[in-house]
Amino acid sequence: MENYQDYLNKFPGTILSTEELIYGYLQPTGILYGFPTKLLFLEDEYLSKWTSEETFKVLLLEGLILVDHLEKGKFDHASLEKSLEKFVSFYERTELEKAKKGWLNFKGLNVYEKLESIIDQRVDIKSSFANKLWTSYLYNSLLFHDLLLYHEYQKRC
Repeated sequence: MENYQDYLNKFPGTILSTEELIYGYLQPTGILYGFPTKLLFLEDEYLSKWTSEETFKVLLLEGLILVDHLEKGKFDHASLEKSLEKFVSFYERTELEKAKKGWLNFKGLNVYEKLESIIDQRVDIKSSFANKLWTSYLYNSLLFHDLLLYHEYQKRC
């Protein structure tokens, strides 16, 4: 998306709460329903080229960037590096996936590799579920809750 700043200011001077803004931006993407239909910042042509899992990984990262933008009030390329570190810190401190084996084994990884590992784990759907279709929709719809939790985490830190 070329005009991402215009898109991020889609609701200028709004009286909506941050949670309502998060919903307003993310609802059209399908992340709330576990079925990706659109991306936030990238062109939708990628949807046909990527698997559902790859699309959810991108949507989760875009959602984290969106929440960070809404908390700060502006999007600044220079602050994106700090944002990535905050994303990793959020997942490390909240231990959202503590029960998974190998979760957050970050020895020797840089912030990009850590974030990629986290997003891989969050979007990973176990194929052993009997009814994978419904399970994947339900599980992926819970990724939206990660974004709401990240927003609450931002307010407290």
